Amino acid sequence: MKKVLFYTTGFFIIFIILIISILAYLLSSAVGSTTRESDIIKNVSEGYGFSIFKWERENFFDKWVSYINPFDNHKKIKSKDQIIEYFSLLERIAVNEKLYSELFMENLDLRSKAQEKEIYIDRINNNITKNSENIKLLSEKIDKDKNLINEQKLYIEQYLEESISSILQSDKVNLFGRFFYVPVDFTIGKTPKLLVISPRDRIFRKEDKLLNNDISLDDIIKIENQLFSNNNLSAIVVPTGGVSTYPSMVSEGDLLYVLQTSAHEWLHNYLALFPLGRSYFNSIEMQSINETICDIFGNEVGLLAYEKIIGTEEKNEINYISNLDINFDFNSFMKDTRFEAEKLLSEGKIIESESFMNSQARVLSDYGYNIRKINQAYFSFYGTYGGNPESTNEYHDNLVQIRAKYENLGEMVHDIKYADNIEKINKLLE
Repeated sequence: MKKVLFYTTGFFIIFIILIISILAYLLSSAVGSTTRESDIIKNVSEGYGFSIFKWERENFFDKWVSYINPFDNHKKIKSKDQIIEYFSLLERIAVNEKLYSELFMENLDLRSKAQEKEIYIDRINNNITKNSENIKLLSEKIDKDKNLINEQKLYIEQYLEESISSILQSDKVNLFGRFFYVPVDFTIGKTPKLLVISPRDRIFRKEDKLLNNDISLDDIIKIENQLFSNNNLSAIVVPTGGVSTYPSMVSEGDLLYVLQTSAHEWLHNYLALFPLGRSYFNSIEMQSINETICDIFGNEVGLLAYEKIIGTEEKNEINYISNLDINFDFNSFMKDTRFEAEKLLSEGKIIESESFMNSQARVLSDYGYNIRKINQAYFSFYGTYGGNPESTNEYHDNLVQIRAKYENLGEMVHDIKYADNIEKINKLLE
């Protein structure tokens, strides 16, 4: 009996050391990947940069403390109804925050008009008062819903993490057996923004840097304009859907989006232990390969987890409201836009290309697509993901062909994770 206890204790200690070592490696990879920056991007982003080290310090052990705390019952989420209610709350908060912002801006406009047109002063003041009352009510509703969200957030995340983990170990994916050595760990919330820069004469992802989520639009425009005017660079600040820190950061969205994004970011964490993930910064090609395989993996695993939680018969149970024109072919539009923009750039017509991309952004807004700016940096970022319409590479099609050769997703990942260059990827196509 003593021997059994001794070996059990020893195995447990070794297991904990192994997990902590892996987590420490993932942490150092996440922090290290943000230190590769030029003086140009460092200077222009000073005061706005997002600190991964600080974020990790505040979030790294949150769930682990919960799991080992004997007084914290993390199994508080037991039904899909609780999941649906949580994501419905997120949607309601998003809708109310949008309305709050619209009313706030309308009041600013009304106050400006009140100073100019005294003849309408009573009517304007009545509208301001009515808007102010609605703003107050909305603020109270938002705060109440956020309190409910905060009470459940940790347990929702744990439930979703366990759902994804069970899919990774299932026959449909078969990536691991019972010994699961890279735990799924993520947090849902506001993710950092990303500053991306490209040369103006071609579409090329030259450099990027994470920025604080709360950076104002005025400051974003100032940074982009400064890089354009002072450094002759195309720049854009874009939102991030997720960041492969550990735990991963995942932006708020509907349930399927959160599951797919979480699985995507988890695979980045897993691949960081192998040649494919470690080759991420070797070239733009390997960066695109990594992002594209994580997209394919995340979409498949996320959908399986979604069906496990909600069921196949309720695919549209949780969705954010969309104002997009369903008759508009966004994919074809973006492919055509990139093709024409690159054609103009190849002819040395930089200003004409930039003017064309700006005009295309205005067309998109008429169809409900709120894209603030399209430029070389925009295409260099979104084109990294091979399955996006903004991409011109064949990596997505090639990886889909590779996926079709395998019975399950795990077998493909086990083979492809050792490929650290394009030639090794292409061999898997043969």
